[in-house]
Amino acid sequence: MKSLLFLFLLFNLYCSPPSYLENDPNFTYGLESILSYKGEIFTGFQVTTFPNHVTRTAEFKNGLQDGRTYDVHENGQLITEYFYSAGKKVGIHRGWYPGGNPRFWFEYNDKGESNGDHWEWQENGDVYSVSSYDNDILIGQKVWRKDGLVYANTIYTTKKVYKVENQTKTHLKQIFEGDKGDLTVEEIISTFSKTYEKNGEKSCPIIEVKCSNIFPLKETLLPIFKRKILSYINQTRETKIIHKTLS
Repeated sequence: MKSLLFLFLLFNLYCSPPSYLENDPNFTYGLESILSYKGEIFTGFQVTTFPNHVTRTAEFKNGLQDGRTYDVHENGQLITEYFYSAGKKVGIHRGWYPGGNPRFWFEYNDKGESNGDHWEWQENGDVYSVSSYDNDILIGQKVWRKDGLVYANTIYTTKKVYKVENQTKTHLKQIFEGDKGDLTVEEIISTFSKTYEKNGEKSCPIIEVKCSNIFPLKETLLPIFKRKILSYINQTRETKIIHKTLS
């Protein structure tokens, strides 16, 4: 029985993949980031130590990350856990704060693409953000502030869904400025705008923004329009100041 145990230990000693420190000068990277050790394509474990008392162990097969990569604090706590297949991220990638609360949860398909939900948490355990992916395409994201209020809630469209050439193309022009006299805002818009709609504006100038593509209005178009309008007003104001100074 003792001889069998001895043989088993010898088998594991000589057949287990080798483990080397990441700063070992015998490590070299070749074409397509293939890792070699002493000139031979590497299969084994690469160990990296960080100043924050964390050690990373990464498994390699045929020169590429393949299997489990994980970070452990010197106190034994698991900090992060990743999985790879032939150099591509796969499966569930997770991280934790020093106190044990979750830090992130990312999902990947077997092609190495973000797929499903990506969660991030604040250190106190509150959700910071959640992003939804469909085969590496971001389709939605929600972000919370530290006080718990929603900071952003965005739905994204894609070229594949709506078959458009440029999904961010918008046009902006000022259609009226000055004393409106007896004209109502509705009359100004109906007279000067090609996209007449009664929006209830009460002040001038009136600026029209058009977009030829399909977007969720509140989450996507309005923030784009606001940025364009503010930029237009600021540029116009600076131009007028320069003109007045020169004259």
